Amino acid sequence: MGKTQAPTIALVPGAHHVASSLDPLTAQLEQSGWKTRTMALATVNRPDLSLPDDILALTNCLLRPLIVEEGADVVLYVHSYAGFVASAAIAGLSKSERSEKGQEGGIIGLIYQSAFIPTEGDTLHEVINGQHEPWVDANMDTGLTRVIDPKQAFYHDVPEPLATEATKKVLDHSVWVVTEPSGPVFYGTHHYDNRRAYIHTTNDIALPPVHQEKSVKNSGVKWDVRKIDKSHSPFLSEPAELASMIAEMTKGEFWRPFGPHLAPLSWRHYPIASDSPGGCMLLASKKMAKKRVLTCISVDIDAVAGWLGSYGGEDSTSDISRGIFAGTVGVRRLLKLFDKYKIKTTWFIPGHSLDTFREECEMIRDAGHEMCVEPHGMRLE
Repeated sequence: MGKTQAPTIALVPGAHHVASSLDPLTAQLEQSGWKTRTMALATVNRPDLSLPDDILALTNCLLRPLIVEEGADVVLYVHSYAGFVASAAIAGLSKSERSEKGQEGGIIGLIYQSAFIPTEGDTLHEVINGQHEPWVDANMDTGLTRVIDPKQAFYHDVPEPLATEATKKVLDHSVWVVTEPSGPVFYGTHHYDNRRAYIHTTNDIALPPVHQEKSVKNSGVKWDVRKIDKSHSPFLSEPAELASMIAEMTKGEFWRPFGPHLAPLSWRHYPIASDSPGGCMLLASKKMAKKRVLTCISVDIDAVAGWLGSYGGEDSTSDISRGIFAGTVGVRRLLKLFDKYKIKTTWFIPGHSLDTFREECEMIRDAGHEMCVEPHGMRLE
């Protein structure tokens, strides 16, 4: 094993937040010598993504680069909805699990701040009593939720002009994360015994204290519970106090069993997350070079043709209605999505779909996409 180093504190803000929302907190931590990495959730402003995408992004774009590639010990701090994400993303990445395999690095502690703690099968919708929070406007047509009054919900105790600046950064969020059930969760394994901390924000409007307390209780495991009399966003309203709390837990409870209780060292900070929502959001890493990736996106409009042909659903009103939905609503949604991101695609269209959904096919043509007659013929024979 290599030389013992102070852990890296990895930070993930909750829904609607960009990575730079945590800048006041990371600045305080770095001034005290801690190395930090921050990334936003993949589903920020992305109606096409949901909870599994967030889990993959957190695992592959933040945790694995730190732990597997760099061999770093990590304390993971998550905020709000990011608790749903982290609870699954930490699978197999604890320090003790990796040490047993002779591998360096791993998660040595979890800090959930005013965060949801799901159990397997939970949905965010169920956890918040089967309805969207009153401060959220959910639009199922766009697939996005909007915060009606961000300053009131998130930043009511944040001083000006910081509160106004923070409000400008708040973005819409994928509505689908609310109904996506959680898979297996791993915070409850013995690898995190005495390594779980929960920071209650007792003046929280977005996630009232009663919900935070319920989340801790329903997790079924022991947490070191701390309290801070602030809003949902103490990383803005009281970053110094929050940083001190995180550093205290990191140096004491989490780090002590794995290395000497020393003062943290000073490292160069490698930025890893941008304010551009979606995807991995990796800007830089000392082990990653620039890459050019080419992707081909194509669409098959099997629609009704598939059910009339080889799929064998011509007698099912359900299957036929699915096909009609795909040829009308589905096509229009995809065209809107491709137009938003300026993507040109190739569409493969059976003869039956071309004949039945003429208006939609003309829209595809007029949008400048490539059109090909489906090689399976008229009805996917």
